[in-house]
Amino acid sequence: MVKPTVPRAYLFTIGLFVAVGAVVLLLTDKRALHITINGLWTPSLDALAPWVTTLGDGLVPTVVSLGLLLFHSPRFGLLAGVSALLNLAATQLLKHTLFADAVRPLVFFGNSYSLHFVPGVQMYSYNGFPSGHAATAVALCFILAMYTRRQWLQVLLAILGLLVAFSRVYLSQHFFGDVYAGGIMGLILALATVFAFEKWIGHDVLWMDRPLLRFARTGKSTDH
Repeated sequence: MVKPTVPRAYLFTIGLFVAVGAVVLLLTDKRALHITINGLWTPSLDALAPWVTTLGDGLVPTVVSLGLLLFHSPRFGLLAGVSALLNLAATQLLKHTLFADAVRPLVFFGNSYSLHFVPGVQMYSYNGFPSGHAATAVALCFILAMYTRRQWLQVLLAILGLLVAFSRVYLSQHFFGDVYAGGIMGLILALATVFAFEKWIGHDVLWMDRPLLRFARTGKSTDH
């Protein structure tokens, strides 16, 4: 079984996004940037984006966490599940308190500009900052990247998380700044989850690194 490791390639890729994203936010206007991204639409992307964005929904982390818990290890599954729950709680708290007045593109532009919307996608109006989808996707992909030593796969997971974030802007559910902040939050809370597990559980609890189904079938650790 692959032991968790620091996914340096993943962190480098996300770090590159953070650096480039900061420059983009500093040098561009919020309105102009969103109009530019909105103008990139194509029928193929319209068909793909709704599917990509679902990877940041609560259902996907739940299914992935349960699958890891049962078939890989409780530690892996709990890391994924707890980090997802922390991001859900944090983003929802911020959306409804400090940033309750953060409107989404639908309200921001109103009748001043005719945005392209993907047919069939339910649009939201308020509680736009930060993006929960971006936070969840980046956090989940970070946990997954910890369990592979293949750098190309870590980079691929980072790109996948960022594509989920981009899909929220493409669908005009968020501005770029919303997903930028959400992605950073997702990574920070995922790192905090890993740190907490290292501090309070450590690596001495052997059953935490055995598939739960196999443990249930044998009724004891295979180390005995």
